[in-house]
Amino acid sequence: MTKQLKFKTAIRVSLTIIVTGVAMVAATARPAICSDPPAQFGHRIIRHVRIIRYNVFTEEEQRKGLFGDDAWMDQFPLGAQFRRLNGPDGLDIIGWANRIHIKTRESVIDRELLFHPGDVDDPSLLAETERNLRSIGLFRDAEVTSLADQNDPAVADVDLVTEDAWTLEPKVSLAFLGGGHVTGGAGIAEYNLLGFGKAAEAYSGTELYRRLNILGYNDPRVFGTHWHLLAVGAEDTDGRIRSLLLEYPFYSLQVPFSLTLAPSYIVDRERLFADPVQEPITFRRIQTTLAGEGDLALVATHDLVRRIGLRYQEWDDTFTRARNYPTIAKLGLDDRRTHALEATYTEWWPHFIKTYFLDELGHPEDKDLGFAYGLRVGYSPQALGASNNELVLGSSLSLGGQLSDDTYSWLYLQAAGREGAGQLRDSFVTAEGIVYQRLPALMHLPQTFVADARGDLSSGLFRDHEFVAGGDDGGLRGYPVNFIGGSRRLLMHLEDRVTIAQDLFHLMSLGAVGFFDGGEVWGRGRSFEASNFLASVGLGLRIAGTRGTLQIPVRLDFGIPLVHHVGVSAIDFGTGSGNAFGIFGQPFYAQDNSVSVPENFAPDQTISNYSYTSPFTSPGGTFPDY
Repeated sequence: MTKQLKFKTAIRVSLTIIVTGVAMVAATARPAICSDPPAQFGHRIIRHVRIIRYNVFTEEEQRKGLFGDDAWMDQFPLGAQFRRLNGPDGLDIIGWANRIHIKTRESVIDRELLFHPGDVDDPSLLAETERNLRSIGLFRDAEVTSLADQNDPAVADVDLVTEDAWTLEPKVSLAFLGGGHVTGGAGIAEYNLLGFGKAAEAYSGTELYRRLNILGYNDPRVFGTHWHLLAVGAEDTDGRIRSLLLEYPFYSLQVPFSLTLAPSYIVDRERLFADPVQEPITFRRIQTTLAGEGDLALVATHDLVRRIGLRYQEWDDTFTRARNYPTIAKLGLDDRRTHALEATYTEWWPHFIKTYFLDELGHPEDKDLGFAYGLRVGYSPQALGASNNELVLGSSLSLGGQLSDDTYSWLYLQAAGREGAGQLRDSFVTAEGIVYQRLPALMHLPQTFVADARGDLSSGLFRDHEFVAGGDDGGLRGYPVNFIGGSRRLLMHLEDRVTIAQDLFHLMSLGAVGFFDGGEVWGRGRSFEASNFLASVGLGLRIAGTRGTLQIPVRLDFGIPLVHHVGVSAIDFGTGSGNAFGIFGQPFYAQDNSVSVPENFAPDQTISNYSYTSPFTSPGGTFPDY
């Protein structure tokens, strides 16, 4: 049996195991579902809903001033004078920030409520409203509490407290990527126009491989409804982007249906990293996509969500202009058209918790410890204009667990591919596990240890699809960006995270990490050998702005490669945002290689403003990240 046949057999077996496994779990699991919430909560009725809106800085913070809680500064020369200068009787920086910022209007918050006076006081709806408010990009925090009336136990009053985020962002960026690459740009974005929750952005900058100019508009509530409109247009040195998203999303676990329409047109130049050449092979892609989907909830409770859907996907790719390679044909890039009709099924037992000090520096984190799986089956026929008659398949699974008060774990599995004429094409299986262990405080500083492992296998990958690893967001800090590529990948990470300071100067939180990264990518001419295994260690600094929305830390990492190759420095400095690993659902991601967001995501992974109302969903839905 040849190696290729063995891998195809492994992919088929993996697909079978995943599909069979989720079916067995679904058949045996019996979650406890409350079919009568009023009975569970004693028919307590909401009498009043009070919305309390705080500005970017609270009145107490404005009274004290920017450095009002930092008395230690008085020990330094001119420290006390500096504090007074920036206080309310001096420059009054906090006061001016609150005056410039337009607070989110009460009507915008009211539209996000999943409960109203006269409804049953359901803690699940209160908690879901709180999660949604934290995720939509307008608030740095939100809290919803129910207060029972001591004189009348049949009624309760609900207080909803929001803390506005600073949403006018000068998009000034400067990034140092692995291998000595520097990128940056400038622009401006307002994510809460006049307090109405709408967003607009203009940006011009230099990425790793191109210069990009972008304009975007995002309206999550068109004419006050739940319809969401996102329009993005961009011109870059490689081509252009035109994309539109119009959707009626699942904005709650109990919403009965959703609708989506998403056309786009993209001209781009991309690179291949599997071939060991000094300059990457590049090619020009012209991509036209059209996606329409409708989903219906068969069961929609806070204990169980069961949905079915119909999806039509039209995905046409044309390839031209190969560089550093004789021709497109010899490169193995054939024009392809996928016009698929698909049926989907999702089952989800959500179990949300609010926790701290896992991925962020003290900011509340909403995590799902439940179990979910999704299945997708479709057919792309030549009769609809497809290149080939082929079956399209996909399956995803996620399972979370709290092993102890301070130990959390998640397991993710995903498989997708096509089959026609008895052959698998563009098929892959991904498995990833991540464990968080909160450790005893280090000199009174919160500390968390994280371990992550990921494996990717494939069969018949399209030539332009490959698994990539390297510095910065590529999972191998210390090595150049997009250092190696292939058709199989193994990565592992260990990281010790310490939060040094929280809300320092009412502006930022600081953290430090020590890390180990290791892994290998093989296939497409690169063999799996111990001598090819890459590993690095290093230290990093984390900085998170505390007046923003998601408060995702910025990374500054110094990585030292333990295994040296040609083109690898003795020490490498890189920057980025968010985590350097644990980003599930983006198997073909290569830093700055594609401006097309769908190219980075797996077929069964989506982005949404409401990332806690559907499984296998990443936060987003505003503008591309760069």
